[in-house]
Amino acid sequence: MTVAITRMSLVALLTLLCTFTVGSSGTARADNVSNKGVDSAKIVDKSLPSPDEFIAIDDSPVLESQPQAVYPDSAKKANVEGSVWVKVLIDKQGNIRQALIAKGSGKKVGFEEAALTAAKQATWKPAMFNNKPVAIWVSYEIKFLLKNEK
Repeated sequence: MTVAITRMSLVALLTLLCTFTVGSSGTARADNVSNKGVDSAKIVDKSLPSPDEFIAIDDSPVLESQPQAVYPDSAKKANVEGSVWVKVLIDKQGNIRQALIAKGSGKKVGFEEAALTAAKQATWKPAMFNNKPVAIWVSYEIKFLLKNEK
């Protein structure tokens, strides 16, 4: 058991040594990993908050435009209504960076997909803190209601 821990510690130490190089000024820098098989799309922007992170704000973001969600054909045919809560990450410029389902409709008729598509197309005025824009997650409901035609 001691050998396994020591071997794992050595592997971890070697990994750190291979990943970082200490320059002559004594500062560490990450080696260029672009040609080492790292998918840059999977690198997370550390300046953006996680979905559950608290962000202090003075002014909430303001929804400027929300395209109408397309009512799924399968829901129309089944005469089904519902609502979906989406959670969107609004960056400092008011752009949607990510969108996810906070609470689904519970119905398997395509409401979630339609809500995400509409949420990603929304435009926002960003949240403000100390007169500076800040990135923040916001949850809101998108309702799917059939119109009663008489």
